[in-house]
Amino acid sequence: MTRALARTVALLLLLVVSLPAAPASAEAWLPTLPTAEPLTKRQEAAVKRSYNAANAAFSRRQWRSALRHAERTFALLPNASTALIRAIILEKLHRERDAFLSYLLAADLAPSDDERALIRAGLGRLGVALDVGWLDVSASPAAATLFVDGTAFSGPRTVGLPSGEHELVVQQDGFTTHREAVTVSAGARTTASVSLVPVAAPTVESLDDDATSGFVPPVVVPDESSTAGWWVLGGGAAVLVAGVIIHVAAVDAASEADAWSAPRAGISAAARKARYDDAVAKKDGLEAATWVCYGLGAAAVATGVVLVLLEGPDAEPAAAHVVPVALRGGGGLSFSSAF
Repeated sequence: MTRALARTVALLLLLVVSLPAAPASAEAWLPTLPTAEPLTKRQEAAVKRSYNAANAAFSRRQWRSALRHAERTFALLPNASTALIRAIILEKLHRERDAFLSYLLAADLAPSDDERALIRAGLGRLGVALDVGWLDVSASPAAATLFVDGTAFSGPRTVGLPSGEHELVVQQDGFTTHREAVTVSAGARTTASVSLVPVAAPTVESLDDDATSGFVPPVVVPDESSTAGWWVLGGGAAVLVAGVIIHVAAVDAASEADAWSAPRAGISAAARKARYDDAVAKKDGLEAATWVCYGLGAAAVATGVVLVLLEGPDAEPAAAHVVPVALRGGGGLSFSSAF
């Protein structure tokens, strides 16, 4: 009984070992980009200590210790250099998938030319082992959303993909959606740069002929008559204000005439009379102008009120003619309109 059970367990283990390895995930490999924050003096010192400790442990081939210090360095200062160091150490520890993701991250953190060469070499080595390649993709406009096999992100990015064919979609409001198939090979780089085309505005010619047959677009003409009343009303109010200002000046001129009507020491009667006559003439002229402004302003206000009432929402636009008329002792407006 015991021997039979042992043989059964041995067979099961043999079957498990002989099963083929699970294929790589078909999803895009897209590590989350870190957000860099300004460092304090204390954090800068911590970065320097961790970086030096990682280098020292790396030179002694103490990979786990080096990784621990490299992880801390990257957490404090996430950039292409610290991500690259982390990726190299992970590769030394035979953590291929994590190393590949860290190389992808370094590629998207603005590496230098030398760092970019090391990144591509690392991606190439690990990509062959993992049966994965990578896609360098960018799009214009920069705000466009990119999808690779349904995974959404913003460009430009470096995306890890299993070898084979994948669907790239680029979308942006106001632009034509772009779709294409991209083929990725294991351990190799593929590039894609997409410029979206703006959506053209529809024209009458682009519509169906049957729907547009005999169609003439309406011409919308602003209804200027609907504002005539308010213009006349506002103009009348302005003329009334001018009349008030002139009236004040006329009162000042009358006061000046009264002042020169009484004898003054040191001024001859002839000179005083001349100044008195000038003040009286000025007063008379200002008073005449005052009453003209009052007459025209009042008439314009009355006319504007009539026009506003006639220009109700249901009223037909009517042509109105307003002509200023000077009258004895004042003025007025001649108004004519079709009712």
